Amino acid sequence: MLGGAQPVSLAARAAIERYGPKDGAVVVGFRPEAVLLRNDGPLAAEVYASDLHGAYTMLHLALSDGTVVHARSARELSYPIGTALRFDLDPEQVRFFDAQSERSISLQ
Repeated sequence: MLGGAQPVSLAARAAIERYGPKDGAVVVGFRPEAVLLRNDGPLAAEVYASDLHGAYTMLHLALSDGTVVHARSARELSYPIGTALRFDLDPEQVRFFDAQSERSISLQ
């Protein structure tokens, strides 16, 4: 889960139901580059920490359940700790895993 039950695309949902675990428990995996900061994004988080990494800033985002995820942001942008942000994920860069076995779930 990503900060609790969050919407996933219909194609991903169908694949998870068909190929995923019987209990439906999945882990969502993505790299910081997959995070798309958007005012209208379906996912909400709060900036937990921010680190300058040369050409970009790495944001540490706390979800409502306490999970911390990472997002890459432009170096020029500043997000103070505690800033509420909304984001989406690039569906081409998201992976799903069986929560019990940790095996990848193919969406094909």
